[in-house]
Amino acid sequence: MNIKKEFQKTIGDIRQDWRVKRNTPRGEYPKAMMTGQQESHNTATVNCGGDWCSFSKELAKFVLNDKRFQKFLSDAGAEATMEKFYHGSCPGYQVRINFLR
Repeated sequence: MNIKKEFQKTIGDIRQDWRVKRNTPRGEYPKAMMTGQQESHNTATVNCGGDWCSFSKELAKFVLNDKRFQKFLSDAGAEATMEKFYHGSCPGYQVRINFLR
């Protein structure tokens, strides 16, 4: 299993459903992020568009609750949590993945 490719495919599929749900045919979020540094630390993130406060929280929940994402986590031996961060005075959210293997 190529974890990075499966991660990108899973998030791409979820992004398509999110676009339909939000009626945003060109939306770029959620976005799979797995840099070389993240890989070396057995982690990855799902960028949920932290520039839009409530939007990013709703999207992070959408990703975390998706059955395809849950299957990816199980297959990859990983756990995921929602992380809060601040973009100016506005809180943003992303999904942090920690690979346990």
